[in-house]
Amino acid sequence: MSRSSLVPLLLLPVVLGLHPARADEAPAAATAQAAPAGPPKTGLFVTSFTETTPLADAREVAQRLLHRIVFEQQLAAGQVGSGQTIVPAEETWQVYVPEEYDGSEPYGVLVYVDPGPTAWVPFGWTSELRAHKLIYVGANKSGNRQSVVERRVPLALTGLVNIEARYKVDPARIYIAGFSGGGVTASRIAAAYSDVFTGALFISTSDGLGSSDVPVPPLERYQLMQSRGRYVFTNGNEETSNLIMNNRTVDEYKSLCVLRLTQL
Repeated sequence: MSRSSLVPLLLLPVVLGLHPARADEAPAAATAQAAPAGPPKTGLFVTSFTETTPLADAREVAQRLLHRIVFEQQLAAGQVGSGQTIVPAEETWQVYVPEEYDGSEPYGVLVYVDPGPTAWVPFGWTSELRAHKLIYVGANKSGNRQSVVERRVPLALTGLVNIEARYKVDPARIYIAGFSGGGVTASRIAAAYSDVFTGALFISTSDGLGSSDVPVPPLERYQLMQSRGRYVFTNGNEETSNLIMNNRTVDEYKSLCVLRLTQL
């Protein structure tokens, strides 16, 4: 991605719709998570977590990510595990909580999947995160060389659930994002966990919808992609092959009537 392509990224919160959803767009029975007692930690920091989530259980991840037939074949062959595949206390996450956060109102969350070993907050993003009241969390050691099923997806979900446990979070503003290979993983998460993430940002590359790698989710989650999901695709001006990948994904989304799309 060229340097000039970074400028439009600062506008992405606007086109993605990183603002409180209308009442008719909010998830059913969604309410803001209560903030824990004590002064909230803000700013940039690196931390480990303790909470786990059933959404990151090995069987749950496999069942959501894999095509139904593939999952059933692997399950019958004893190739699907169970239980947590990461230990949160042994992992670290990059976190940014806007300094203005005081727990008096719910903030959105942007979960980031980096292609490399360290999920630094991308340059220039902190001002946008502050302006749009978003908390950033990205797992370290979750790069392209890591297993999607055993590490990248569980790390993303575990980061989110721990932010929810520590801060007052608006469940109608929970987003998944990723750059390059992280964008491919983020696109798989966006489809498989559309009941968790209400929008996504795919920087440079993404994976399509309706393929053997990214199956169309079951009806309820598929309808959530159609009704409330906001999806942004962005490329640099010298990324011919990656632009082809994003164009393909956009076309597949449109063919399946997932239409709240922005392409930059």
